[in-house]
Formats: sequence, structure tokens, C-alpha cells
Amino acid sequence: MKKMWGLALLGMLALAGCGGDDTPTAPVVPPAPITNYSGTYQNSQLWLVAFERASDGWRSQYYCPGNMTLAQGATTTAGTAPITGFGVATSPCPSLTFELTGTVAADGTIQFSADGPRPLGCPPSKATYSGLFAGRQLSARGSTTIECSGETQGTHRFDYVITAFKNN
Repeated sequence: MKKMWGLALLGMLALAGCGGDDTPTAPVVPPAPITNYSGTYQNSQLWLVAFERASDGWRSQYYCPGNMTLAQGATTTAGTAPITGFGVATSPCPSLTFELTGTVAADGTIQFSADGPRPLGCPPSKATYSGLFAGRQLSARGSTTIECSGETQGTHRFDYVITAFKNN
């Protein structure tokens, strides 16, 4: 009986040394890796710019050639990576360089904001874009409202469609 009592005591002491917490701990799962989309993207019709003037419903659209240069940061605990860079619109559109910032996710979806391209007489106004990387192609859509002066005077809604291809 003394042997049984001693074994029982040893067993209880061994269990007490385990911490006594019955809650299992979840393993730490790192965020999914994100493809690096850094680089220069271009197209002879990079931006489709469609707009409508609120006062009279006048609509038009045009294409702007140009390029976008993107730099991607490290993946965050939220499972996204920061994107920074700049866009360049070229002739026949008014030449313009503008910054862009946003995030990209592991599934290739991108969200960013940028303030161009825009016609002469219109001040900068950040457009919010959502899009997708698919292989070497970036496709995105954004919109903003701008109060313009000069020939294009009045409030305008601008919708942008981006189709760009990564340089090798």
C-alpha cells in the first residue's frame, strides 16, 4: 500500500509540474508569402480616363500613355505588403508625374491611391484604385471627383481604368 501511495504522490507532483493549464496553444501561422510585384509597368494606353461634368452631363474619355514604377515592402502581420511608387503620364496627355501608395495581398489584389493623370485646369485629387496583378499584367479601376477651372470648369467625376504590363 505504501508503494501505491508513493506512486500516486509522484504522479500528482509530476502533473503539478506541467503548469496545470488545460488551454491548448494555437500555433503561430505566418502570413502567406506575397509575390514581389516591384518593377516598371507600362502601356501605350496605360490609363483610360473617362469623365462626366456634373453641371450638364458632358462626357468624354481619352487614353494616356505612360508608366508606373512600383516598390514593394515586406509582408506585414496583416498579410499585406506596402506598395509605393509613382506614375508618369506622357503626351498627348498633359505630362505629369505623381506619387502612389497602397497595399498588395497574397492573392495579387492591390489597392492604392494616386492623384493623376488629370487634365489641365484640374487640381490634384486622390483617386482610390482597386485591382489585380495577373502574371505580368496589372489591371485596376479608380475614381474621384474634382472641381476644375478653365476650359473644363465645374465638378467632374473621373473614372480611371489601368492596363499595364511589367517590363522584363
